[in-house]
Amino acid sequence: MTLRGKLERHFAERLKTLRAERRLTQRKLADLVGASASNVCYWETGRGLPHIWVLYRLAAALGVELDDLLPSVGEMEQ
Repeated sequence: MTLRGKLERHFAERLKTLRAERRLTQRKLADLVGASASNVCYWETGRGLPHIWVLYRLAAALGVELDDLLPSVGEMEQ
């Protein structure tokens, strides 16, 4: 798997988990960050990544640090 593929997979899993833990729908999370529900679905299925400024909004909306959404160097090297 490519590094981008690993990054997309990790981000997708973390985003979906964090959203579900906070009992947010894709639509509600999208509204909180100024995106569409289809964008959130796209990210949660590992088909892409949001722009950097949206990553910061996602972290804030989910009450986590940006690092909590992204893999560590070690995770990327596995």
